[in-house]
Amino acid sequence: MNVCIISNDKAIIREVERHLNVVLNKFIYQKYNSFNGFISHRRNFVLDCLIIDTDMDQWQEHAKQIKNDFQNVNIIFIGSDLCDGYKVYDIDHIAFVYKGQMDYLDAAIKKIKPVQNIDSKDFVHYKWKSVTYVVKSDDVLYFERDKRRTVIHMLDGSTRLTYKGLDEFQEENPELFKRAHNSFLVNRHHFKTYTREAIELIDGTMIPISRKYIDDFKEMFN
Repeated sequence: MNVCIISNDKAIIREVERHLNVVLNKFIYQKYNSFNGFISHRRNFVLDCLIIDTDMDQWQEHAKQIKNDFQNVNIIFIGSDLCDGYKVYDIDHIAFVYKGQMDYLDAAIKKIKPVQNIDSKDFVHYKWKSVTYVVKSDDVLYFERDKRRTVIHMLDGSTRLTYKGLDEFQEENPELFKRAHNSFLVNRHHFKTYTREAIELIDGTMIPISRKYIDDFKEMFN
């Protein structure tokens, strides 16, 4: 489950994580201290639950826009002003938790209905600078290992960085991601042609093939 919080209250952020660990067996927890920070990354991940701190400025305006963008997302509001418990009814949500009674958060978390399964092979998840991102597997063109980092090359020409290794990505979806070289892992949906030395992807990128993997590619093209 992918859970995100927007809050500049560090104590609440830690407290929410503690409750998530109690209730959920497996989850990705992303933290933003501003609505702008969240909005700038919102297209990069699948979101099941968003926790919004109503002590943030303009929280109602932002929450309405976010709900419009993520129509199926489960929203939990957390705040120190009980009057906000009435204001949240203008926005579809599953709970309002008063900061002075955080024990009620467990019950709120149990109400979350997952939007997507983060373990699904339809998605790739990776971490960079303490933020975990989830992207569609078919949007990945190929992975390239560069020293200690992996560069994720996307179909739209953009790139992402992570320290997650090629072996990990391949193990998560061995049917889709195929090793061509010690430094390259390619998406089989985006192959075009191949020779004994290289494989051409649909955007014209040439990926070297090592002898170790050439037989695997022969089988895929035959």
